[in-house]
Amino acid sequence: MTTIILEENQNKQGTIVFVRKNKVFTTVRTIAKNCNIEVRSLRLLVKKYEKRLLKRGSIDSFQMNSLGTAKNRKDTELNEEQAYFLMTLLDNSEVVVDFKDQLTAAFFRVIKENTALKAKLASQSWQSARLEGKIQRRSFSDVIKEFSEYALLQGSSRKDGQYMLISKKIKQTMFDIKYKQDSFRDFLDVEQLQSVVVLESIIEKMVRAGIEAKTHYREIREDIFEKVEVFASAVGKTQVEGICVRNQMELDFKI
Repeated sequence: MTTIILEENQNKQGTIVFVRKNKVFTTVRTIAKNCNIEVRSLRLLVKKYEKRLLKRGSIDSFQMNSLGTAKNRKDTELNEEQAYFLMTLLDNSEVVVDFKDQLTAAFFRVIKENTALKAKLASQSWQSARLEGKIQRRSFSDVIKEFSEYALLQGSSRKDGQYMLISKKIKQTMFDIKYKQDSFRDFLDVEQLQSVVVLESIIEKMVRAGIEAKTHYREIREDIFEKVEVFASAVGKTQVEGICVRNQMELDFKI
């Protein structure tokens, strides 16, 4: 079981809402920590009202090390409705009321963004732009592979470093990424996808021209980096939305 942590949905105590595939949830430990309640006490409440909680969805447990914490410690997932029900059983101290407010906002935000993301991925315009981007990416990858081999012949010690360096430059210069994502391009909108296609096409031509002119690979790379900066300034650095790693999501359609 893989759990994806949402960096954005945090308070001062840490992450309070999580996403695994298409399930949005908080945990017993998260509620306990943020409400200054012993985990054991909250678990007893869960056990006492288990039948009522099960009416609102399954109750799943997972190993804490999946969230980067201590091994062999389990935690329990609670969906939005289960979490709200459980918190109605707590005394309304100031800290509890504050956390109810934060948790409500976090759940609302995540669910809203998840819905918007699924709608975007389902649109024909996005799928067409993503397909065009994949075709361009393959061509771009072939050219940068050739460039890497060219660089090796000129003394570079990076076997695939040119590809990594240029891709990283494009990603960091063109986009402001809110969440950690494996395949961040699956979170780009149509205009962002089209911008990447244009930029990669320009870089392809620069690489081919540089190799043909027998320009030193470092000079070619510096020119590419400069072009990326100029291009990003022209189109503007844009924010990438999204709530979880694309390939961990369970969607109703295939791309």
